[in-house]
Amino acid sequence: MYLKSSTSLWRTFAFVAVAAGVYFRIVGLGAWPFATDEYYLYRSITFVIESGLPQFPCGGLYARSLIYQYLTVPLLAIGVAPELAVRSIAFLGSIVGLLGMYRLAKQVGGERVALVILCIVSIS
Repeated sequence: MYLKSSTSLWRTFAFVAVAAGVYFRIVGLGAWPFATDEYYLYRSITFVIESGLPQFPCGGLYARSLIYQYLTVPLLAIGVAPELAVRSIAFLGSIVGLLGMYRLAKQVGGERVALVILCIVSIS
């Protein structure tokens, strides 16, 4: 009986942690200006839109996270604000990562271990 109630308590904690994590990731997602690394990523995405490649005019090719860059192009092309477009792909990736992390942790350590890890990662 104790084991079952403990697991349901961790499920409740995990639900609250995931809800809080999602909420605080969404709030202001596109409100703040770019950090330095986000700016260079955004600029390389604009070069993808212009020429098809993330190549700066000086000749440098920004090959960091190419899939991420090409996934962001359609959002910018339809007029989504740059800050929101760049960060929304990362937001969706973090949600998918939570699901994958939970499944892996459950397989390796059981449901309670997975729920504890889910709580920690969700609020970090």
